[in-house]
Amino acid sequence: NAGGGGAPTDSDSISLDLTLGQVVAPNFELGGMFVYADSSSDYGVSGDAESAGMYGLGAYGRFYIPTMMPGGLVPWIQASILFSGTMDMEDTNASGGTSAEAELFGTALAVGVTSYLSESAAIEFAIATSTRESDSWTGTDNTGGVVTNLDFDGLVVEESSIDFTVGMSINF
Repeated sequence: NAGGGGAPTDSDSISLDLTLGQVVAPNFELGGMFVYADSSSDYGVSGDAESAGMYGLGAYGRFYIPTMMPGGLVPWIQASILFSGTMDMEDTNASGGTSAEAELFGTALAVGVTSYLSESAAIEFAIATSTRESDSWTGTDNTGGVVTNLDFDGLVVEESSIDFTVGMSINF
């Protein structure tokens, strides 16, 4: 928090990644994905607060490696692309606030294993490296009661991460 400098008194966040795919060839799956994330932090008596939200649509391809692993684990490699999405951010404080929105684009590459619990349910473990770009930032700054339009057309913010995920897969 740039304004208050301290830890938030209340923070909430949620993220959701949904995929729906179809096996289109032996050991190969194609599908679509929906990504949603939302977070907010309140800094108490200072009146400072921050919130951010993101959603996106994309596609993925997964190749199941035809090999036997201990415990019936099925290894795979997956590539995905987030081709349509929006990110919005808002900061408020006692003298006003700033809100901004940007377009999203992202890519990811993951390796993982699937452990089938039954014919239709599985637990998946993966490690992924991903990159997300947000550009075409627009918004408003309302500091001190003066509203200023923001247009950062050339600004590109790039974030990259390495994530370990555990998920549930239901096959139907």
